[in-house]
Amino acid sequence: MNISAPTNWDLKLINFTEKLNKEKSCKIKTAEFYGSLKKSITGSANAPELLKSNISKEHVEKFIKESKKKGFDFNYVINSSCLGNKEYLKKTRKEILDYLNWIESTGASYVTVANPFIMDLVKNSTNLKITLSCVTNPKNINKMKLFENEGIDRIVISTDLNRNFSALKKIKENINCKLEILANESCLLGCPYRAYHHLISSHASQKTTSDQNFDYCLIKCSLARLNDASQIIKAPWIRPEDLDFYSEFNFEFLKLSGRAMPTNWIKNCLQAYSKFRYDGNLYDIIDQRGMYSKEFSRHAKSDNFGKLNIFVDNNKLNNFIENIKKLNVDCGQDCGKCNHCKTTAKKAVKINEKDKKEHIKNLEAVLKKAMFT
Repeated sequence: MNISAPTNWDLKLINFTEKLNKEKSCKIKTAEFYGSLKKSITGSANAPELLKSNISKEHVEKFIKESKKKGFDFNYVINSSCLGNKEYLKKTRKEILDYLNWIESTGASYVTVANPFIMDLVKNSTNLKITLSCVTNPKNINKMKLFENEGIDRIVISTDLNRNFSALKKIKENINCKLEILANESCLLGCPYRAYHHLISSHASQKTTSDQNFDYCLIKCSLARLNDASQIIKAPWIRPEDLDFYSEFNFEFLKLSGRAMPTNWIKNCLQAYSKFRYDGNLYDIIDQRGMYSKEFSRHAKSDNFGKLNIFVDNNKLNNFIENIKKLNVDCGQDCGKCNHCKTTAKKAVKINEKDKKEHIKNLEAVLKKAMFT
């Protein structure tokens, strides 16, 4: 298994990752970087306000060129789920094809795609390999098979299956293309806002659309976590220490989320997952997209929500995955009878009660303002 690492386009990440790959304590190496421009004709499923705005095409070309010199592949992200039917207009289609040709000219090996029409354009117009984005929620073998038959080269499995080991085993047995798991997203398990959120971000990241100026979905999922700490544990992240449990599946890639995060955060995250170890607050390496920061407050068009630190004691999560396997539950489906995440949250999650209440109050005020003013 190799790591697919996020980039915020900081060139320092290339040399850092090259050195990390050579360290004796490195258990899995980074094979590629992935990323995208903030805005483009296709967009991507990431809120543009959280990405760097001053990145030019020339800088992207330089990053990919330098990373390839060091032996890294590049996977360019164009995983918008919806283009508002503009992809069927001749003018827009030409722009998309020009964009795809530019991506190929950079030396990128893969594109990550969610829109089936864009997949066909890639297959018929370029030599780029295709990664099926987890935005398409691939967790059904028949669905994966249909995409595989369409010529997909790699599938990022739905994070909802990250702790469903029987499902992962069946996928590996039945799917022939390369498979990838996403390890460190903070998204809710079975998130009810996920599809809508991807649509919002897809449209907002297209250059023909005005910026998204309010992130309803991030606010709703933040409230879900703050009102029920077990949701923090239920979120389908994988600890660095638990990666050994996934070795039996021989997945080709481990994807790390975080292309909207600062360079030091990405380095810290890469180091932890490369070495299968992290001491301290697990939330330091789980991609929350600045959810409780001043930047997010501005993104949500609100005053500062106030200081909030969620501490998830990684040392108190030892045996967490092992116990799930021992319980022999259908993880994600047996929450009504399994209290493993709830009991784990009580011992591992620490949030200052006063700060939490203030944060909830401010988040609810922002929602109310959005609906009624």
